[in-house]
Amino acid sequence: MNLRSKISVRIKQLWKQKIFRYAVVLHSFYLILSIILFFVYFREKNDFIIFYDVGDIFINDIGNLYNQSDYLWDFRYFPLSALFFIPFSILNFEAAFVVFNIFNLLLNILISIILYKIIMIIKPKNNGDDDKRVVRYICIYLMGLPHVLNYIYGQINLYITLFLLTSLYIFL
Repeated sequence: MNLRSKISVRIKQLWKQKIFRYAVVLHSFYLILSIILFFVYFREKNDFIIFYDVGDIFINDIGNLYNQSDYLWDFRYFPLSALFFIPFSILNFEAAFVVFNIFNLLLNILISIILYKIIMIIKPKNNGDDDKRVVRYICIYLMGLPHVLNYIYGQINLYITLFLLTSLYIFL
């Protein structure tokens, strides 16, 4: 069985669980709502402006990376973190925001997979419980309201979460 068919079978198994369907629909709603709110109201009032600008400044004028007059809010991260935002600064601002949010959605999927793997490693093997409870916990994570703010404001919390969980998974 190849990887594509394994993924297809697993998604079909998960889709049978009502909470998984709710999580997918609600999380998709969060993403769509955030993009709509961005274009209607939050275009100039989000953190993504900083990350968009820092990618451009890193390419064109790295000496002014921490010049506060170049940003709406201060850029307070390591210089190498600006490398993550260079691809977004190549696009226009609106397209970059949409691509950034789609990338955040993919990060959330990856975070969910890593969470699942971590929980399956540390949970007791002898309790005879299948993975439905673990899937339920991850679905609750995906339905959480902080995701709306991550998407609307263009925050990088998901990057940090991914790096922390990946390091935890490697060391388990």
